[in-house]
Amino acid sequence: MSSVSSSNATSRCSIHIAKTKDEVEACYDIRMEVFVVEQGFPVDTEIDDYDPISTHFFLNVPITDPPPESTSFITLPSVTSSSTLKPVGTVRWTPSKAKVSRLALLPAARKQGYGRQLLEAVHRHAEETASTEEMRSVSERSGEKSIYAIPFYEKMGYAAEGPEFDEDGAPHMRMVRQIAFEPL
Repeated sequence: MSSVSSSNATSRCSIHIAKTKDEVEACYDIRMEVFVVEQGFPVDTEIDDYDPISTHFFLNVPITDPPPESTSFITLPSVTSSSTLKPVGTVRWTPSKAKVSRLALLPAARKQGYGRQLLEAVHRHAEETASTEEMRSVSERSGEKSIYAIPFYEKMGYAAEGPEFDEDGAPHMRMVRQIAFEPL
């Protein structure tokens, strides 16, 4: 998947499908940091049976290397400053279930439009790669979302469906987004 860009502060991010073991591990690391360390979900349920059959997306942002130490109290920016890419977000797409799940952004990457960009990338990928038969059998994308994330998913076109339920000690709600499918 190629880079994704926009006109705001997120324009320098890139979203990719994890293809190597290291890239998948980077996705898992972000999820562990957000769901286990920050939110307190059990570590033994974070990586599950859906992971091997899912497509994992990760979002990178450039991180500029700090300037070299200076003896002066004024440090001018280096003309040759280098940057590296750092994964700060991830989302999981399970095509056989038409399920979006495990959207996670590190705290410093929140409120910058990255979650929206990750979901949009999943939606585009699903529409571009699904076979005609898969699209006929799947009329919606869904997932179980934390109650606290519902407003975000509603902005992305998802609607709550069914009753609230408990998942690993936290309230969740099934969220559904309809797919516009035009047969060939």
